[in-house]
Amino acid sequence: MHGELHRINTAWMLRVGGGYDQTPTNDLNRDIRIADSNRYALSVGAHYQPRPYLGFDLGYTHLFATGDVPVTKTEAVGTGSTYQVNAEARGSANLVGAQLTWIMDSVEPVAIK
Repeated sequence: MHGELHRINTAWMLRVGGGYDQTPTNDLNRDIRIADSNRYALSVGAHYQPRPYLGFDLGYTHLFATGDVPVTKTEAVGTGSTYQVNAEARGSANLVGAQLTWIMDSVEPVAIK
């Protein structure tokens, strides 16, 4: 993932990024439950720091699958029984994340006599 960040002022920072991810799945092992494909990601986010000890983050990513993925598979159901799957899978995903960061003061060590 590659990204850029832009500090608007001391309290606000914007982030944008993108990337490419190759699927670990191949045509031989692909099935209808895991019809994974290569994908691109685009992300945007913001960080707000209202106090030195308190920060908020919010981010959004959209995953774009690269085209339709063929799924052709013959599966055994039992002894002497099979079923055939011939399909095309298409997918995308939306990811949203939020975070609160609260930095607590460290406790002063107690002097031992």
